Amino acid sequence: TRNDANFDVRHSDPIMNTVLIMNIADKNVRKTVVHAVNKNPIIAAQLGGLEKPASQLFPEAAPYCDVDLVPKMDYDIEKAGMLNCPECSAAVAHATGECMAATLDFLMLNGNAQHAAFADDIIADLAVVGITAVPRYLDKDGDDVPILIPQAQLTFVPPPVDSMEAVSYTHLRAHETREDMG
Repeated sequence: TRNDANFDVRHSDPIMNTVLIMNIADKNVRKTVVHAVNKNPIIAAQLGGLEKPASQLFPEAAPYCDVDLVPKMDYDIEKAGMLNCPECSAAVAHATGECMAATLDFLMLNGNAQHAAFADDIIADLAVVGITAVPRYLDKDGDDVPILIPQAQLTFVPPPVDSMEAVSYTHLRAHETREDMG
């Protein structure tokens, strides 16, 4: 019950990160995606503000992962606008349609409501800088999943075991190699 002194709820350190994988050939589009997605409001809306944005593939609580990686590829809408709309600001470019248009295929497994909610927020953020991300849902038991997921331009890395989903949807991060981000 609510007033039971023997009942205690605890929140552990993250054991895994929710990772958005990008397979985008154009370096400036990759950088634009990273800088255009504002993770803090997504975490506030979808995770009740209980978590913090991740800046690396593995959680800092994992062995040998408590390293401060640089450079940080954080939300910066002006930088995203400059990368995708070099002649004007992101706000002007969005209003006038002067951005370099890019359309990305965003594949997700069907039935994962949290990934769908994350995707809705990401799609809205990308639209501000002229990038259209088109969601496509795949049946997780479908024959096409092993073929299509590696070809996706945007996709979430699914947890290895369904039971892990309830344990830790802790961080949202757009994953990219440091060398490619320049």
